[in-house]
Amino acid sequence: MSTPTPSLSTTARQVLADIAAKVSPYSQQPVDQAFVEHVSNVYHGMEAAHYDEYESSIADAEEAWQKALHFLAQRLPQRIRVLDYGAGTGFASLQMLQSAIGPRIAELVCFDLSPAMIEMCREKMKAFPQVRFTFYADVAGREALRQEAPFHIVATNAVLHHMYDVNDFLKQLPAMVHPDGVYIAGHEPNRPFYYNAVLLKATRQFQVYKRLRRRLSPGFWLQKLGAKAVTPSFIQRTIDALLADGSLARPLPHFYVQKMIDVHVPWGLGLDQPWGQIGFSSSETATQLGEDWKAVFTASYSHIKDAEATHHWWWKHRISKLADRYPADGADALVVFGR
Repeated sequence: MSTPTPSLSTTARQVLADIAAKVSPYSQQPVDQAFVEHVSNVYHGMEAAHYDEYESSIADAEEAWQKALHFLAQRLPQRIRVLDYGAGTGFASLQMLQSAIGPRIAELVCFDLSPAMIEMCREKMKAFPQVRFTFYADVAGREALRQEAPFHIVATNAVLHHMYDVNDFLKQLPAMVHPDGVYIAGHEPNRPFYYNAVLLKATRQFQVYKRLRRRLSPGFWLQKLGAKAVTPSFIQRTIDALLADGSLARPLPHFYVQKMIDVHVPWGLGLDQPWGQIGFSSSETATQLGEDWKAVFTASYSHIKDAEATHHWWWKHRISKLADRYPADGADALVVFGR
């Protein structure tokens, strides 16, 4: 495997160095850029077929997406080209196609590093024969994007927090966006949440409630007694695969694997993280895009950082109260940036 190239930003090199310092004792290979991408691809390859139900928190972003797209309907032309970068199984593409701007989309390009994910996306897009689609995958697909003309919308959903070189991506992104176009950064960890003591306390309280509720369920005790099989998590299955292919010499702690995948999502709720930044700030992201960029629409949600909280009526009521009190501080955010 190759070592990190000099083109990586200082921040990215530091992230990779921090990962290497923690993970190298467990690895049989150099822990570098290629190693981290391999771990991510193994994980997402396993997750692809179950992504839509496994990542239930993504569904919480739907309302924010639709509000943002309704806002954009007033500023976009009648015929538009769209890039869904890091498309996954097609969540952002579907949000756009099924929104007020859907009839205006003439061409939609979907890219994801994971070939398994992009195949899932391709199947879903067959429901929209009126749109011209192009699908790119893997590193070769990422390079092919450089030949594409600018887009009226470049969209990412739950993508930035996977990147160890966010600065480099945001530096290159303006060249991909039409002068009158926008960049949508959907479903990213929102930095203000991790500094809001009230929201952190509410989240911890829900976690205690969920643990107690689980201990009262028959399934919990059946598993404890060995009468019910425990399904390995995607993290455990990833570790097993990395041991089998020779990437690891011994099992990694689960949270190291999770942090290699979700680089900038804080593990737990603390500010002391092994690597990565504490979520994202819309003003900081705008600055990274360039001095002529600004946030033109923002929505935050998940004021208790657990998707299950919305399934319990009392906690859902509490979330509503917290959202009224701290509208900009939800754990997740969608931001539209324009020039």
